[in-house]
Amino acid sequence: MGVTKKVSITLPDDIWSKIKSDIKDKDLKSMSAYFRELALAHFKEEA
Repeated sequence: MGVTKKVSITLPDDIWSKIKSDIKDKDLKSMSAYFRELALAHFKEEA
C-alpha cells in the first residue's frame, strides 16, 4: 500500500463524532482507512 506514518490530530469533539459517523456510513474498517481515503481523493484531484 505505501509507507506507514503515525500522526496525532486534534479536532473538536463534534468533528470526531461526524468522522465516526462517516466511517460507519461508508462501511470503512478504521480511522486510518477514513483518512487514507481523504488524502488519496484530495491529491488525486490535484493531479
